[in-house]
Amino acid sequence: GHLIGRLAEAISSDLLAGGRITVVRCEEINISGPLQRNRGIFLNYLYKRHLTNPTRGHFHHRSPSKMLYKAVRGMIPYKTERGAAALRNLQVYEGVPRKFIKTKRVCVPAALRAARLRPGATVTRLGNLAASVGWKQANTVATLEKKRKLASVHYYRKKLAKTNLWEQAKKKVEQTGEFKDVQQKLAALGY
Repeated sequence: GHLIGRLAEAISSDLLAGGRITVVRCEEINISGPLQRNRGIFLNYLYKRHLTNPTRGHFHHRSPSKMLYKAVRGMIPYKTERGAAALRNLQVYEGVPRKFIKTKRVCVPAALRAARLRPGATVTRLGNLAASVGWKQANTVATLEKKRKLASVHYYRKKLAKTNLWEQAKKKVEQTGEFKDVQQKLAALGY
């Protein structure tokens, strides 16, 4: 639910300050405006090419992660040594790769669509835009994300059950008065 421009601005300022950033689920980023308008803008961008040798420039990446990367790159002086070093600290992915599944994720409140656009405003998912202009991995990423979310729900329920068990055991100890001398010693030590 983040807006691409505002998110890119927050990322670029953190990168230039020396941070290391990994962005996951790039296909869920939003662009304000309807899909047809954003698709027209992107197709206009696809028309730009090198006059004599197209392999030299205007590389048009279709994946959502590369679209975000290019938005961030436009906000960084990437041809300087400092800017190039900052861009090396950025990683972008569609979906959530296995190595980042258990990593705590953070959102950028200043870039959230709900905070920045009026209610009911039309937005385009970056994944939908990318799929409409030639990105072929949309179905694969969606399938893998569905599997990851199911596994996440299973893990959370298991964790909740373990926490409830622990709480029940604590209450039982408090009611029966077991380990009262141990609890007094721990209280004296500040625990």
